[in-house]
Amino acid sequence: MISQPIFSDNTPIAFGEKGSRVQWVQERLKFFGYPIKVDGQFGSRTLESLKAFQYMKGLEPDGLVGTKTGPALAKSASLSSAAASSSTVTEKKDNSLMWILGGAALFFLSSGRKRK
Repeated sequence: MISQPIFSDNTPIAFGEKGSRVQWVQERLKFFGYPIKVDGQFGSRTLESLKAFQYMKGLEPDGLVGTKTGPALAKSASLSSAAASSSTVTEKKDNSLMWILGGAALFFLSSGRKRK
């Protein structure tokens, strides 16, 4: 597990990137229960999961890990497992993501768009 992101030149982590910076993002998203592989490749599943994370944190869901999303992901590492277990993310048959927050609120995301 990578303990912190590598932001040596303040370049955002974005779709198509590969390597340890992406692996760090994926590890944090997986911590929150997103159904992604930690493979170091920023593909469509990582993008969708990241946008869902950004939306839930009140950040602009732009799919970039920059100066606001990076610290929000880093902060997630210090949360207790009890807090993380109060929400779940599951993949539906149509490949969209469903977030159940505390058993009450449902959010459906597919390609970064919200559905009711």
